[in-house]
Amino acid sequence: MPKAASLWVEAKPLMIPFEGNATTIHILDLPPAFLSRCVDQFEAVVGRITPHMIASWAYGDDPPTWNEDIRSRVLAPSDDGALHLLVGPFHNGLLQLHIWAPAPGGLLCLELVFFADDIFPDQHDDGANEQIFGEIVGQVDNIRRDAPGARCLLTPLESCDPREEISKERGLVW
Repeated sequence: MPKAASLWVEAKPLMIPFEGNATTIHILDLPPAFLSRCVDQFEAVVGRITPHMIASWAYGDDPPTWNEDIRSRVLAPSDDGALHLLVGPFHNGLLQLHIWAPAPGGLLCLELVFFADDIFPDQHDDGANEQIFGEIVGQVDNIRRDAPGARCLLTPLESCDPREEISKERGLVW
């Protein structure tokens, strides 16, 4: 897998200059057994998780405290697929983990979502921004290690079909 420095060269124009859009890194085609690893890795990076949606149920302005019960609900198998949204602090902003839990027999898809103007300290500080980007890429690579079929797409689009974006060669794929 490419190192963050080589990815940064291609990713930078998709995120900077800051235009107010969210940046999304899609992690596609993970085995469902990787879900626990994904949650563990996210928690290790952000330190404190706030669940905003569990099993497609949104908590609104009063999300519950992250605990073992909530964690077990996120890790529970889904009959029809479910969406979980976990949020945690990362540098000066928030990092969101959208988990598209697979229906039986399906593959796991994740989205790491962030706003570049919150995460990166200064759009002109290439060294600091590359370092922070490297932390995100490291998290992604830790999640998908041992899953050779998994693919990643970085896109400045907040809502898109990642497989269509890959087929049209839009965004950054690794």
